[in-house]
Amino acid sequence: MKQLSKKIIIVLLCFSAAVIASAILFLLFWQQMPTQISYKQANLSHAVGAVAISDMTAGKEKRRDGFIVLLNNDGTSQTITTSAIESPSILWNTDGLYFVDAKFDYFLAQKSNRRIAIKHHKKLPAAQAGIFENNQHEVISVLDHGFTRTRKNQLEFNSITLGKPRNTYIMQSRIYDVSSACESGTYTISPSDNGTNSFNGTNGFVIKKLQDSIPVKHILKNSETTVHSFSTIGNDTAPCIRNTIISIGDTTEYKKDNPEFTFTTYGINRWNTQSGKFDFIPLTLQNKRIAYNYGEKHDFENISYGNRTMLNDRELLALDQGTGVLYKINTITGKTQITFTIPVNTSSKFNPKRYWMQTTK
Repeated sequence: MKQLSKKIIIVLLCFSAAVIASAILFLLFWQQMPTQISYKQANLSHAVGAVAISDMTAGKEKRRDGFIVLLNNDGTSQTITTSAIESPSILWNTDGLYFVDAKFDYFLAQKSNRRIAIKHHKKLPAAQAGIFENNQHEVISVLDHGFTRTRKNQLEFNSITLGKPRNTYIMQSRIYDVSSACESGTYTISPSDNGTNSFNGTNGFVIKKLQDSIPVKHILKNSETTVHSFSTIGNDTAPCIRNTIISIGDTTEYKKDNPEFTFTTYGINRWNTQSGKFDFIPLTLQNKRIAYNYGEKHDFENISYGNRTMLNDRELLALDQGTGVLYKINTITGKTQITFTIPVNTSSKFNPKRYWMQTTK
């Protein structure tokens, strides 16, 4: 009986120790968990960067919450809770931080405690198509309201200055790719106006000027022997140098006598917003074109760049988010150099495609 009592006591002591240890571990873990705050509580005085995070898992009818993480100069961070939206974008200029979720446009002033949230007037957007600053110092948030069977995709352009609504533009387009602010105005560029990457039997682009919403069609005629399909690698804000919009893109060549043949070349797209002139300049790395055949494993797919990554009028920095390689590209010649490689997590447990992340500042 005494031995049984001792065993019970030992079991109880072990159980108590396990409970205490679990409690201690929980408290330690809880202390390390980031405190989630509202946008009103955010403090930008020590913030040096920001990251937008939102769950992009396919097939979800109800998305999880999103987050804006502010990175402080002392190594700490602030986590702002938001309503999740696909492809969240953020912009940080001299006035402050702008970001968008499924319900609101947000503005956090840099030099004051001013915090603004503007509710979207229409149905919840399916995705954030971009946020950028035009040459009138207005911040444009672009919301993608998704597809229906009866109408084309609507992109709503909300122009805001210091967080206050100024104008709203409704654009009919099935593809949103690149936006850019030039001296002559603010533009968006799509591969086509009907979602098929071609119209009137030819390949081309639609350039839309936000101020008047008038589409300007620039036709790229097909070759007699090959068909070239031009496309852009999407980016929120493309550089514009002397009214010429610069973006990274690719052109895919198809042989008419061999339907299985496809050959894609990466290059610099240059559109002159005044003349409509279009140039495609192939990218070269160590004197070889950056190109691949269909199905061939290749890099240079997840490229991130923008108007703030232009080093000067000619050179553009672009980061391959998949490989961690930072490229320096001459936008006139296409000559490409590897500046350095950033280590990336290659663990099988890490799935970078699950989340869309964008950093700023």
